[in-house]
Amino acid sequence: MAARVIAARCLTDGASFVETFRTLKEIYRFTQRTAFSVTMRIYRSGSLTKDAVYLRGLVGLLAYLKNGGALEPLFVGKIAAEHIPIIQELQWRKVLKPAPLRPRYMENPDIAAKFKSLRQGLSVLDLTQKEKSNEIGFLINDLKTEQAGYTTTRLAMQAINMGHEAWIIEVGDLAYDPDEYIHATARMVPRSNYKSHETYFNDLRSTRAKVERITVDELDILLLRNNPADDAIARPWAQNAGLIFGRVAMRHGVIVLNDPNGLAKALNKMYFQLFPEEVRPRTLITRNHNEIKAFAQEQGGTIVLKPLQGSGGQSVFLVRPDDLPNINQMIDAVSRDGYVIAQEYLPAAAEGDMRLFLLNGQPLRYRNRYAAFRRVRMGGDMRSNIHAGGRLQQAEITDVALELVEMVRPKLVQDGMFLVGLDIVGDKLIEINVFSPGGLGSAQRFEKVNFNIAVIESLEKKVQYMKYYRRNFDNIEMAVL
Repeated sequence: MAARVIAARCLTDGASFVETFRTLKEIYRFTQRTAFSVTMRIYRSGSLTKDAVYLRGLVGLLAYLKNGGALEPLFVGKIAAEHIPIIQELQWRKVLKPAPLRPRYMENPDIAAKFKSLRQGLSVLDLTQKEKSNEIGFLINDLKTEQAGYTTTRLAMQAINMGHEAWIIEVGDLAYDPDEYIHATARMVPRSNYKSHETYFNDLRSTRAKVERITVDELDILLLRNNPADDAIARPWAQNAGLIFGRVAMRHGVIVLNDPNGLAKALNKMYFQLFPEEVRPRTLITRNHNEIKAFAQEQGGTIVLKPLQGSGGQSVFLVRPDDLPNINQMIDAVSRDGYVIAQEYLPAAAEGDMRLFLLNGQPLRYRNRYAAFRRVRMGGDMRSNIHAGGRLQQAEITDVALELVEMVRPKLVQDGMFLVGLDIVGDKLIEINVFSPGGLGSAQRFEKVNFNIAVIESLEKKVQYMKYYRRNFDNIEMAVL
């Protein structure tokens, strides 16, 4: 209604169709679809003066309730605000009886809280924003490679269950159009509530899914859940696409998480070396075979070799003293795709590692439970990563782990890292996962709480903060508020 009133005023003031459309979209921040629909309706059928009358009446009613006005006189019938004193006097004189019927909505147990909010002085804009669900985009590598149990799937389903729109966008479906907005072909499930991740995921991939070309700039939040390392070899064009398009989306107030400028610093494992020395194993990064062999000798012959880029435990080798005669072949296998990380071996790694999630720079806790789990390696494979056959256990959060969090927290906050997974071995970190960290379902399995709720609730707060500032707030700071 408010949009129609504004458009009607623009029409009567002599504005063109395009000028009215831009007024609704760029000044009053209505979505592109709403702005066009309202403008078309106004210019097709003429100025809708009754909308202005209705809006004026609604504004008067809100002011009446804010000033402590009674509800009972309003139930008499269709009256204007200026008639209320007369109605009250007639009821006092017994000329009018109290309304024999009350609206059915007054039987709703939640109505008292809603009227309390109205009496606290809500505006018309507050009413529209209160009921509007948030529009959240989840950028992924490819729907074909997603699974029902992945953290991205769980977060998207939770967003749907909490009343929001959750659009799934593949990296290859992004586009920057001549209208200077980012668009994307996106998918959303047809239902508003799901109990099973499998059902949600099957609906998402089925013909029942809603497929639309959306305007990414109009989303409230864009979650960059694609992992560049997965596209580095087969689809190098897709590797940085999320960061590139995410930066542009920020121009129009979309909250992009994790912050794309922060993520750009973390495109490879060199980012780990920017954290305090106390949290890291001793490390050499090079392509020189002799330097790696010298480092191995310094470490007593036992080191870990892994690629500077990549994830999922791929091309990771444990070099023991007996392996030194064959170390050249191991270095060749790792250096095939770039630089080699030679790292101090941590004896505690024999017991596996722990994944601990951080949210807004703090350990993710929900209902007094930490979002964490432990991964134990199987057999002779040094990798505890689940893709490499690791086994899961419940994690114990120690003071040592919390101290590690405190040491890395300042930089994670500085870089706008909203959701992070720390991999901890003993008193050291072995990796900081900022691209699409996974495993929230595993943490839920052991801790018996749904950590996805805490993540979506945090997103809801960020959207509300951004509305207070008319979608004009620094993304890197909003990311960790």
